[in-house]
Amino acid sequence: MTAQAAALPLTLPRIREDLRITSQVGALVIEDAVQRKAISVGPECAAVLDVLAREGATPSSVRAALPGADPVRLWQHIVFLVHEHVLDSPRWRAQRVLYENAAHSYPTAKQLELRCHPALGHQCVACGSSCQGTDVRAVARQ
Repeated sequence: MTAQAAALPLTLPRIREDLRITSQVGALVIEDAVQRKAISVGPECAAVLDVLAREGATPSSVRAALPGADPVRLWQHIVFLVHEHVLDSPRWRAQRVLYENAAHSYPTAKQLELRCHPALGHQCVACGSSCQGTDVRAVARQ
């Protein structure tokens, strides 16, 4: 961030009020019921969150609250929080409409029938792919 950019009177968005933030050893956990996810952040990002919880936070106030911290790293934390929809930004307000519409347009899980083609059966082998430890029906031993 340049000196000129740091002097801009940009007001940063506040933390969303509907989030639940809890403390764990060495980290904060941000629980988002709307997106149905939890995000863990380290101490530096937690300090940035503390500043953003106040009304009228600016890039300058974030830097002042964390003297000695790399200003580029602090900005990366802010960008991360915007990207994860932790802040009440215009981006979040547009996205929230989609979450609300989706919540009302799908039947509940009890109403859905899960079908899996037999050829798609697999077991988790901890390869790092996207199954996240989920097995889909038994796989015949060969």
